[in-house]
Amino acid sequence: MRMLIANRLMRLRATGLALLLLAVLGSVALPARGAGAADPGDHDLWYVLEMAGKRAGYLHATQTAGGDHIVTASLIKLAIRRGETTIEIQMTSEFVETRGGKPVSMKAVQSLGAAPVTTEYVFGGTAITQTTTQGRHITTTEVPLPEGAWLTPAAGNGYVRKRLEAGAKEITVRMVDAMMGPTPVTMTQRILEETTIETLGKVVPAFKTTTSLSIAPGMDSTDYIDANGVQIRSTANIGGLDITTILADRALALSELDPPELMASTLVKPDQPIKRARGVQRATYVLSLPEGGLTLPDTAVQRVEQVGEGTVRVTVDLAACAPAAGDDHGDGSYLKSTPGLDGDDPEIKALVAKAIRGAGDDKAERAEAMRRFVFEHIEKKDLGVGFATASQVARTRQGDCSEHGALLVAMLRSDGIPSRLATGLMYVDEFLGKEGVFGYHMWAQALLPCEGDKLAWKDLDGTFPRTPKFDATHIVLAVSSGDDGELNSMVALVPMLGRLEVQVEETGHRSGEREKERAK
Repeated sequence: MRMLIANRLMRLRATGLALLLLAVLGSVALPARGAGAADPGDHDLWYVLEMAGKRAGYLHATQTAGGDHIVTASLIKLAIRRGETTIEIQMTSEFVETRGGKPVSMKAVQSLGAAPVTTEYVFGGTAITQTTTQGRHITTTEVPLPEGAWLTPAAGNGYVRKRLEAGAKEITVRMVDAMMGPTPVTMTQRILEETTIETLGKVVPAFKTTTSLSIAPGMDSTDYIDANGVQIRSTANIGGLDITTILADRALALSELDPPELMASTLVKPDQPIKRARGVQRATYVLSLPEGGLTLPDTAVQRVEQVGEGTVRVTVDLAACAPAAGDDHGDGSYLKSTPGLDGDDPEIKALVAKAIRGAGDDKAERAEAMRRFVFEHIEKKDLGVGFATASQVARTRQGDCSEHGALLVAMLRSDGIPSRLATGLMYVDEFLGKEGVFGYHMWAQALLPCEGDKLAWKDLDGTFPRTPKFDATHIVLAVSSGDDGELNSMVALVPMLGRLEVQVEETGHRSGEREKERAK
């Protein structure tokens, strides 16, 4: 289980970085040569992506104009090592707009596991039709148009170019990118100085800038762009890792990768060790995030108190039963079948029937029976799976903590129990030679009766055996219905990676265990 936790953090870090890098490069202006609302100039740009000083991947950005339409596309590929195993991540996006800057459609493909997730959006007059496909699962729904003023990618590129030509020292643009869905991202670029930089074997004039994105507060990048707004070089520290993107030619971008090993650097060392962690029933922690706000959710057993800017006190008491927010009770997203959490899958329905045999009608008993079943059903508890869907896990019986969580949530929903994914920290005694560390982890939460008619979000960790079922070294950092896809829900965690600090104020065990300890 220790390896499951550490791998989860590494994959959270890698996928979050990939998404942020794509957003950064997609938002920075590219060459503009036209006078229309959108930039009709074609371009074909390649970038080398370096992480921790190693060649980790590449990005390919293109823009082509044909007829009345302009197509902006991006491909990003990353390779991350975990020991001798390499995990590959690939994401593509495409945005189609008119020469007048009117959105037509966009598409994003995320390849993080066995089955890619393809999300397509068609812009209408009053709403957007969204179709998501993963394996056999296809869902279509309508989502509202983005609020406020925003630009399409090509129109945004043209706007930035014109602002540079006008001598602007600060440029702010709000754009929609396919990888982030219909939520606009605001980019602010500040010009620091005019300078020169070497690129593709020659020295060219450039602007040195800082760039900030609304999706990544506190993680500004230092960029060099040319007079047309083409990004030549960018450096940022994201999740504790130095990330560099360098303009290159196709051959260099596609040359052999040297994936960085990240697992050892992903663990969080608290100020003191926790004794007999699996038996901890109550604990108080102080979490702090330098240079940034920190907002964590309350749950049935977790209470969060703001201590100061970027600092919170978290109390986890397994005997507590705080009721869920009223809005959660009728939220259909916690019962919804999604591509990754397909409770309507016949195979998952069959697993539910096996799991709850003899459990009776009590929802809490049925939920616990499913938790134990998931632990037994996933036989190959390894790290080689990349974000498998619940349907895939049901059949392959393989995965780490994210696969345990996904399968359990899908089974709970199939049985009519509202459920969600919780992502956070869990303490482990030792991993990769480091003793007493927190690793990022994922588990399920179910909306279950608690103290009479109250409903509360109860924790269910499918990576735990029959006993202990849970412990108070779990700290919830974020929760998600999974409706917007696992990757998008990770973005909120990225600012914490490599920066979050944990202080252990106190821990408490079962009274029987304390008596045994005194007796020794």
